Amino acid sequence: VHGSAGDTIQFLVGVTNQNSSSFGNLTYIQIPTYSKLVPSVGKPTTSVWVDITGANFGSSATQLTVIQFTVSGAMTAGLTNCLSSQWVSSTYVRCQIPATIPLNSFVQFLAVVEGVYGGPVSSILFSVTDDPTLSGITPSVAFNTTSPTVNISGVSLGLQAEDLNQLRYRVVGGSTLTPCASFTWFSSSLVQCKVASNSFVQPTQIEFIATIGYRDSTYSSPLSFRKQPTFDRIIPSIGPATTAIW
Repeated sequence: VHGSAGDTIQFLVGVTNQNSSSFGNLTYIQIPTYSKLVPSVGKPTTSVWVDITGANFGSSATQLTVIQFTVSGAMTAGLTNCLSSQWVSSTYVRCQIPATIPLNSFVQFLAVVEGVYGGPVSSILFSVTDDPTLSGITPSVAFNTTSPTVNISGVSLGLQAEDLNQLRYRVVGGSTLTPCASFTWFSSSLVQCKVASNSFVQPTQIEFIATIGYRDSTYSSPLSFRKQPTFDRIIPSIGPATTAIW
C-alpha cells in the first residue's frame, strides 16, 4: 500500500453476496526530523534534559509516544527509552538522559510519534566529553577606569553558541560571581566576556568561569586591574620646533 503524509486509507472487508464493512484506517504521518540539540555537549553526573528542535513531533502531547536514544562508542547498542519524554510543540521535544552514558561517546535521538517506530535517528549528536576548562585570557591587564572585553581560551567549551549558558567572573579569592555584561561564543576553544562597569578596589584581579550545558568550567587565569597613569606636568613646557628635545 502506498500513500503520502496526511493520507488516510480505509480498509474494507467484503464477503461474496454480502455488503462490505469497514475494518480500519491507516493514516500516513510525516517522519520526524531533527535540527538542533541544546545542550549538544556535556558530561552528565546526574540525569539531565536535552532540548531537541526539529519538525513533525506531533500536534499534541498525546501523539508523542516516547523519545528514545542510542549511544555510539558504547559497549551496548540499540535504542533505550529516555528516562522521561516531554512534548512542548510540534517542533520542540525534550529527553532526559541518564548519568551512565560513557565518556567520549555520542548520543542520537529518535522521536516515536503515534506509535510509529523505526524512523531515522537524529543525525545531530550529543557529545559526552570532559568538563570544560578555561586557561589564558587576552588582555591580561586593564586599567581601572575601563570595562574591558576579554577573550578567554579553553577546552570543551561547547559545539554551538547555545551551549554557553553563562559566563561570569569573581574577584580572586572571593565567592560572589558577577555575570558578564555580555558574552559571545566563538568556538569550542574561545569565548568572550564584556566585563560589567568596573567598580573594583584597585589594584585587584578577577577570574572567569563558564557554564557549558549543565557543567561549570575551571577558573581562568586572572585579569589584573591597574590604576591608569596620570600626568601632572611636563618640563620644559615649551621649546623649539626644529630640534628633538627631552
